[in-house]
Amino acid sequence: MFEAGNAVGIFRWVSQLLEAIYRAEGEEESEERDEWPKLRGERTEAEEKWSQMEHDWYKYQCSRHALPPKTGDYCTDLKAKIDWKRNCQNLQSQYDEMWSPGRHQDIIDDLGGEIRDVMFEYDVKCQQNPSCS
Repeated sequence: MFEAGNAVGIFRWVSQLLEAIYRAEGEEESEERDEWPKLRGERTEAEEKWSQMEHDWYKYQCSRHALPPKTGDYCTDLKAKIDWKRNCQNLQSQYDEMWSPGRHQDIIDDLGGEIRDVMFEYDVKCQQNPSCS
């Protein structure tokens, strides 16, 4: 349905959809940016639901279930893995920034290392030796 490369855009779309739902239910999120991030215990019930939905969304997008399907081409699959890991890192960073600043920074940093490792593998096996697939 959606490609892994669109994960950040989908995340924003889901956030906007949830915002509209909560407003329709009469619970508005805080419009003042200086009130964000809101930590657990500071959130309204609607904000807590929104936070949980965003958390579940990024966790799913970063799970093995959301890995791009293998194509059979080694280099294409490595490139897709890089894109998937970058999207995961972006989603986790956005969630952390909004709901729990710094809480997952080690995980986000580790993911950055994984991205660099896969990029190195791609550079060595695919960029320097294009005949290797």
